Amino acid sequence: MKTLIQNKMRREPLHCETRRRRKTAKRFWRNRSGAIAVEFAMIMPAFILLAFGVLEFGRALWAYNSLQYAVEEVARVSIIDSTQTNIAATALAGQVSVGLDPAALAINLTTVSDVTSGLDFIVVDGTYQFEFLVKNLNVGPLTLTSSTRVPVIN
Repeated sequence: MKTLIQNKMRREPLHCETRRRRKTAKRFWRNRSGAIAVEFAMIMPAFILLAFGVLEFGRALWAYNSLQYAVEEVARVSIIDSTQTNIAATALAGQVSVGLDPAALAINLTTVSDVTSGLDFIVVDGTYQFEFLVKNLNVGPLTLTSSTRVPVIN
């Protein structure tokens, strides 16, 4: 019994303790049980950012196409009714544009005379303030613009 207690109290030499730590460290670095979770944690933020970027780009492209369609519709109506006001044009654009916020939509009508051809044209300019879904990126609203020019029929 006395020898057992003496063996427990006896300290191992320093080089044995260092060797044991090295073995434990090698075993730790060779262990692959959590490698997939760590790789997933490293890649996932970039993947989510890419997914939201594709989503926002698609929404912005859709909003631009809807704005372009609304501007062209206002231009078609302006060919026949050249006395249309900006307020009426904006209201019409808000009706024909699908999914755009009418408060963020602005239409401007301008009559321009072409000196060389002698024709009068109506220039329809449209702007839309596109808001991003992800508000925490500190990206302000994106201003989308579209313009078209049509001749006035007298």
